[in-house]
Amino acid sequence: MVEPIVQVEKLIKNFGTLRALDGLSLDIGRGVFGLIGPNGAGKTTLLRILLGLIQGDGGTAEVLGLDVQNESIQIRERVGVLHERPTYPKGLTPVGFLHWVRSTYGKGSDPEEILKLVGLSSAAHRKIGNLSAGMTQRLGIAQALVSQPELVFLDEPTSNLDVVGKEEVTQLIINLHDELGVSFVVASHVLSELERICDSVAFICDGVIVEKGKTLDLIRRYTTNRYRVTTNEPRQLAPLLEKIPGVASVRVTGINSLTLSSNLEPSSKLEHEIQDAALHRGIRVLAVFKTSTLEDTYLVVMSNE
Repeated sequence: MVEPIVQVEKLIKNFGTLRALDGLSLDIGRGVFGLIGPNGAGKTTLLRILLGLIQGDGGTAEVLGLDVQNESIQIRERVGVLHERPTYPKGLTPVGFLHWVRSTYGKGSDPEEILKLVGLSSAAHRKIGNLSAGMTQRLGIAQALVSQPELVFLDEPTSNLDVVGKEEVTQLIINLHDELGVSFVVASHVLSELERICDSVAFICDGVIVEKGKTLDLIRRYTTNRYRVTTNEPRQLAPLLEKIPGVASVRVTGINSLTLSSNLEPSSKLEHEIQDAALHRGIRVLAVFKTSTLEDTYLVVMSNE
């Protein structure tokens, strides 16, 4: 059996009368792992405990076989981290900043090589204050890598980035894992990105893990009978579809779409029933197709928690 790199057992954390973690248990193996949940679910609190920045009020946690309460310094020597809202000295250059970071560890990779790895060589001697948001996130990942960590924690790594910036950072995580073998724990609520990069995920809500497993296994398990309907009148069509035998959980999910679950087989039979119901009300149905995404999985899991 492969040893997990993170082990959490019945972890509790209170902030006054608020219980942020409520007996949370979780094992994380090597690879790219996604921690998914809404704001306030406990993602950042869990990461801060794993990094030894705060202490839990009950339970245990280990990172790389080290206890987070008694061996936090040793843990931080072997992991990297990109916090959700990092700040950097705007007057320094990326290469100068990474030299300073490396000096605090007393070891590490050549800053020039790390900047090349994350695609920032051209900006190595530019002031950090003049970098774009996407470049700044790349610098944050470079900072997390400069100490040659075995594991990197990323907290909302694509927050506040535009579409291009999100794509660049997502692809960078994939490349770094493939090229360096570094494991990542990524806390985020951007499910389309996590679906691309994570081999395993866990859903967290109200301080507990409500589901976990291999990404593709979870998608297959929870979205087998999920369909999306593209139509010009989703709100008018939804109540009509609820009357079709074998159709359930009809939800309007966009200005031109709705989703539903159905056990009607084959899918062509379902499409016929939908088209027939729409035709009688003069509603146009443009497409009916199976939808199997991590976002769909999340909606099903959280609605049944």
